Amino acid sequence: MHFGNGNHSSTVKFFKNILDVIDTTSIIRTNVPFWEACMGIVEVFIIGWLVGACIAAIYNISSKTKL
Repeated sequence: MHFGNGNHSSTVKFFKNILDVIDTTSIIRTNVPFWEACMGIVEVFIIGWLVGACIAAIYNISSKTKL
């Protein structure tokens, strides 16, 4: 999968501007296989659903208690 111009240094510079003090040069890859990108998208949706379900459960439990 190819995002942008694929320049590793420009990607590192972009994330360094966002994350400020975290060095991302060792964890950023520009050549990601299609299947790996698809698995990443699926994982994000699953984790997002789980976090949302936990927040909803905590909200529902806390709303049942009377102050």
